[in-house]
Amino acid sequence: MMSNSIWPWRSVRDALYFGHMRFHCKFGWVGWLMLALAGMNLIESLFTLHRFGRLETADLISITCLGLCALLAILSKIFVYWDLDATGLHANRFWVHKDVAWPEVALISQYSNNPDCFAIHYSWSPPMSNQGKIWANPADRAGFLAALRRFAPQAEFWV
Repeated sequence: MMSNSIWPWRSVRDALYFGHMRFHCKFGWVGWLMLALAGMNLIESLFTLHRFGRLETADLISITCLGLCALLAILSKIFVYWDLDATGLHANRFWVHKDVAWPEVALISQYSNNPDCFAIHYSWSPPMSNQGKIWANPADRAGFLAALRRFAPQAEFWV
């Protein structure tokens, strides 16, 4: 197995040597905003605590809420990812795991409200017919779409 110093981009190394690619969720401006708000609120609360010796209930509630939002943004970056390999698409969102084989992928479309997000529509044939979609907003959007085009050439692309 090659070391990471030779191939600094993990997805490129995985694709070349293992036929497997992993794309993590985009952190985006919302994640940075949550971290900035939580940090500023924490600093302001520490100044209040130092100056007055106590915190109000509203300060504690705001520290807790913004801290949880920032933690959720960080955990999403770590635990929301999509694996692409020769067998299919494997979507992981925290503790929920969904597998879709490549012949079942029918359409990749743009999400209207967010240009960085798109939907991967799939349908299973009878007797266990089902339809659904997987929302994706990977950090490497161009690489993810290129991999989808390579693995699922039968799908329509509306992006």
